Amino acid sequence: MLCSNGKAIELSWDHNLARDDEKKRVKDQGGLEFGKVHGFLSVTRAFGDCNFKFINEFKALEYKSLIVTPEIMEHIIDPFKDEFIVIGSDGLFDEMQSQQVVDYIIGKYDDTPESITQDLLSTVIDIREKADDITIMLIKLQSHLK
Repeated sequence: MLCSNGKAIELSWDHNLARDDEKKRVKDQGGLEFGKVHGFLSVTRAFGDCNFKFINEFKALEYKSLIVTPEIMEHIIDPFKDEFIVIGSDGLFDEMQSQQVVDYIIGKYDDTPESITQDLLSTVIDIREKADDITIMLIKLQSHLK
């Protein structure tokens, strides 16, 4: 997601089984088991979870029902409005809405991106309701973040 003038703008969409198109894609590839991707995952696209991908005869990773290609929106950065980008896993965005993440980061502008993401990670770990991995990357676009 992108923060532009203090507002969250989604640059990608959730890739999970709550979406009919994603559920159909996974089911058509034979990956829907017990209402989950391969019986374990709720997400339908992931960089990790390599145990649900396999190496083919050419020694290359092959993806079927769990793919890595995200659906994203292109956005031309406006250096006067766009402040930062947050790339985060479902472990972050299942617990906080995008605008909540923006507000949290704006409240810590005087800190470094590293300390902001560490504090945000600690906050999410404290409030999370399920055990899930949490990945957070903060990319500053304006100089008022250290």
